[in-house]
Amino acid sequence: MSTDVGNLPVVAQDIVIDTVTSSVDYLTITVSNPDKAVLLMQEAQRLKDDLTECGWKVRKWGMQGYVGYSIAGLRWGMRTDGCIMMLSGQDAAINWVPALALAQNVTRLDLAVTVALAGPITDVAKRAYALMLTDPHGCPSKKRKYSYVENSAGGQTVYIGSRASDQFGRLYDKGCESAKDACAPPGLLWRYEVEFKSYRAKKLARQMEKTAREESVSVSGEIANLVRTWFIARGIRPLYGAGYHRGEWVLELEARITDDDCSLNWLTLQVRPTVDRLRDRGRSAEVFEALGITIVPTKADVIDTP
Repeated sequence: MSTDVGNLPVVAQDIVIDTVTSSVDYLTITVSNPDKAVLLMQEAQRLKDDLTECGWKVRKWGMQGYVGYSIAGLRWGMRTDGCIMMLSGQDAAINWVPALALAQNVTRLDLAVTVALAGPITDVAKRAYALMLTDPHGCPSKKRKYSYVENSAGGQTVYIGSRASDQFGRLYDKGCESAKDACAPPGLLWRYEVEFKSYRAKKLARQMEKTAREESVSVSGEIANLVRTWFIARGIRPLYGAGYHRGEWVLELEARITDDDCSLNWLTLQVRPTVDRLRDRGRSAEVFEALGITIVPTKADVIDTP
């Protein structure tokens, strides 16, 4: 059987997914309002107490004038103009909702989707990188940066974009993230991560905060959707499919589209959800006018005539 990994075929191998888990993997927030700063300090103290009870040790920490402490995946500090909280890993996944409720500014927000496979596929990242280098008709811009590394444990990583930009992606073997801390055989745990900074992080954080208050919307599903969209827009099709989401979050992902199929895919993923919402509100005429569409064809209208 043939299937698809990173847009390249894998022959005689089925992809069987055990689980798809999505979460916030990293969060940095700042507060300058004195009242909110007190509340954030209290929230940090609550987390520190919980982590201390679990056996984690508190260490002194500082950055860019902030002075405070670090414990497990929590970093907290103060300076004259306010305070900062940074959450990573499991501590970010569990505590991002109360943190965002207190945030005045969000400077970094990482989303992650981990795909656990029933059987190993060891070359997902390598094939994705090879596609970026060799496919002359692929979706990604020729100017976009891609890099590939492999560690001594067999773990593969593809980096998409620049670390200094406001969007940066990683596709890697989570089970072999490092040779020292390898926790699974190669090819069983594939992680898709996107790091947002600056105004993109703040915009996305507000959408996430709103979604977290709506019981009818799955936050984990929205994370899976956005991460999948981000990678597809850059020519890398994740192992997991659509259907985990409702499509509530919209970002300008800045993927330069050069291929017809990719252009149609981009319209479906990025434009259609907004169009559908406007049409549901009775704004169809305005939608077509905004898109410059004067006649809306149906499939029957485009049947070739002899």
